[in-house]
Amino acid sequence: MNFYALAAAKPAGVFVWDGPMSMLHVERDQLLTAGELRTMLRIGREKFRELLANGTLPPPLPLGPKSRRWRASEVARHLEQRMLASSH
Repeated sequence: MNFYALAAAKPAGVFVWDGPMSMLHVERDQLLTAGELRTMLRIGREKFRELLANGTLPPPLPLGPKSRRWRASEVARHLEQRMLASSH
């Protein structure tokens, strides 16, 4: 089942993605830290940096001079598009 089918089956405001995050339930516009995102994807710092550098992960939202966050829905959408592109 893909993300859109799962999302349609859930109440509004709840984000579900059946991917590396393994049925993760987060608020649709929840902002994630790098650490939270690494934990959810089950990857280390070096792999995280690699995924950012090669465009697998979307760029973060700058919140301040030293503060960056990723929108959960944007990360899932970006990863799903990459997975679909690689399967064709």
